[in-house]
Amino acid sequence: MSLRSLWTLVGAVWGAVIGIPATILVGGFLLGAAWLFLFGDDPWPVGSWLVLLPALLLGAAIFIGGLAFGYRYGVQAEAGLASDRSGPAPNAERAAELSATRLRRRAWWLIGLAMLVGLIQLGAVSVMERGQQAERDRGAELRANFERLVGSRHAISGIEIVATRGAQPYARSVTRAAIALEGRRSGGYRIAWELRETLHDTPLLVGEDRLTLMSGDTVVFVPIDFDTVRERYRREVLGGRGGVLVESEWPFRARIRPVLSRAEADSVPRNELQNLRLGTSALISEGEAPVPVYFRID
Repeated sequence: MSLRSLWTLVGAVWGAVIGIPATILVGGFLLGAAWLFLFGDDPWPVGSWLVLLPALLLGAAIFIGGLAFGYRYGVQAEAGLASDRSGPAPNAERAAELSATRLRRRAWWLIGLAMLVGLIQLGAVSVMERGQQAERDRGAELRANFERLVGSRHAISGIEIVATRGAQPYARSVTRAAIALEGRRSGGYRIAWELRETLHDTPLLVGEDRLTLMSGDTVVFVPIDFDTVRERYRREVLGGRGGVLVESEWPFRARIRPVLSRAEADSVPRNELQNLRLGTSALISEGEAPVPVYFRID
């Protein structure tokens, strides 16, 4: 094999060893930028592959540059050897042959080094892929655990308002909200509720409690004391004034969420724990029922 061919091969091998990883890295960066700023989770258009064009051009440029550098070096080496052979020294031919042997040996060493670097790159990619696959498997397991938890946790199946008229006219002194819960998960829960006046969007009754539930259906009763509601309405809405007859329907809203054990928290995705803290998790169940409101404030 001629020197120019051998050194062209050196340039091609090193161009591939450097160009392929550069293409992959730049392509990954471009895909991430396109997902963040252009397309997101929506279906990508047919021509979206063009975002990879700079990465492909970079890889091609590196490969062609290595090829050209190796070819030029080989041509210059051949020209130098030809000049040495035609020199006046008595051993010029022998010296030129030794130089050619050294150049060939150096070329094969560089090719071997490039192949070693390529193998190291492949090994690193294989290790990364196994790690990513393990993370994907772990993520799938955590999502499956979360879906099972969502399916088994207690949820609000209905709310019924039960009113008992008090002795005073225009007053229901005792009203209860019967919150029906169904689920299979046994453990701790937090249940919260509120009765909100709609015209001024003012909460007049707010409460929270800690529950320990067993598997199966159950009903939680929440008392609504309209004497307290009436006084809060006078204070919060009327500013302490009176002379009002209230006849309306206000929404009673309830929300229940599980209090996860350490084992449960470790078996679900981290983002779902954050969603649970923020109040946006699928583990949270909500319900609402209208409450007839009819009282007089003198």
